[in-house]
Parts: sequence; C-alpha cells; structure tokens
Amino acid sequence: MSRQRIHRQRYKTQNQSPKRGAVLICVVVCLTVATLILGGMLKTTLLTMRQIRTERHVRQAEWLMQAGAERAAFRLASNVEYTGELWSLAADAIVGTDPGVVNISVSHESTDRASVRVVVEYPLGRVTSIRRSREFLIDLPQN
Repeated sequence: MSRQRIHRQRYKTQNQSPKRGAVLICVVVCLTVATLILGGMLKTTLLTMRQIRTERHVRQAEWLMQAGAERAAFRLASNVEYTGELWSLAADAIVGTDPGVVNISVSHESTDRASVRVVVEYPLGRVTSIRRSREFLIDLPQN
C-alpha cells in the first residue's frame, strides 16, 4: 500500500469520529425533547380525567340533592309529622360508581309550613367527596 492511501484512510477515520458524536448528541437531544413532550401530554390527560371525574361527582351530588328534596316533599305530603331521615344509597342503587348519602332534616316552623334541609355527600367517605346542601320552605297540606 502506498503512503498516500494509508494517510487517506487515517484522515477518513479521524474525520468520521466527530460526526458520529454529533449525530449521537442530536439523537439524545431529540429523544429528550420527545420524552418531555409525551410527559406533558400524559400530565394534561391525567388532569383532564381528574377534572371530568370531579364534574361527574358534582352532577351526581346535585341529582341526589334534587331527589332528596323531592323525597322530603313527598313524605311531608303523606305524613305531616315527618322529621327527616338519613338516606344511604349503595353504588348500584344510583347511576354513579360510588355510594352516597342524603341527610334530610325537617323542622316544623308552624302548623302550615316546614323548613327542609337536604345535605348530600357523594362519593361517601372520600377526601375528595362533594358536599352540597339546600334549604327550603314547604307548605304543609291542610287536614
């Protein structure tokens, strides 16, 4: 082999090494950026799912509060001595995936009017439970 040929091979080998390092650095940077983007997307997805679950629980609590108010009105219409109840609902008894509780308390203001307070907790017993309450007056039926 000639000297010139050996010199060219050595020159090619020395020049290719930094190019490989630069390509490797570009690949690592691209993978890092892709990982950060995917991590951000995952975080956003998890936050959105948590928000949707919270909104679903709020709506379920509002529906339970409405049902409790209607239940109190029905019970008072059939029995003016009704004072309220603790209405526990299993998860399979309602549309939700968790149990809930509706606390109905009735105080008779006069012979023809009662004050009804409905307090709802859904899902029952969690740190993130939704609590809603409603208070209203209802006219009692005349005998």
